[in-house]
Order: sequence, then C-alpha cells, then structure tokens
Amino acid sequence: MRDGKPFFDESIRLVADNGEKKLAAFSFRTSDQRLYEGAMWLVNGQLYSLEFNNVTEHILELPPADVELSICL
Repeated sequence: MRDGKPFFDESIRLVADNGEKKLAAFSFRTSDQRLYEGAMWLVNGQLYSLEFNNVTEHILELPPADVELSICL
C-alpha cells in the first residue's frame, strides 16, 4: 500500500501485458479425497489472486495428492 492505495512495483512483473490474465489452472485431491480446483490470476503482469472452488480454511491440515498444474500463458 502506498498513500492508502494498492501499489504494484513494475520491476517485478511476470509478463509485460496489461489487464487481467489467467496465469495457471490447478487441481489436487487431499488425503480425505476432497477435490480442489482453482486458478491463479495476474493483473497488469503481477500475481493478483488465487481462486479456489472449495473453502480452504483447514487445507494445510491435509496433505495434497494427485496435483495437476496447467500454465495458461
């Protein structure tokens, strides 16, 4: 934050494109067989958000299995 507004350092952009772009899609199954799917989003070339299809409150308590990752750029 800078002056109460989000600040993004241009020197650490992952891509030179402006706007919103999906960086990757992922899925994994936890040890209790719950399936999680999601996406990683860039805005103006910088990581902006991680999106999940299920609540992730206790996700670190269950080790992941069957991990898949697709790069979308």
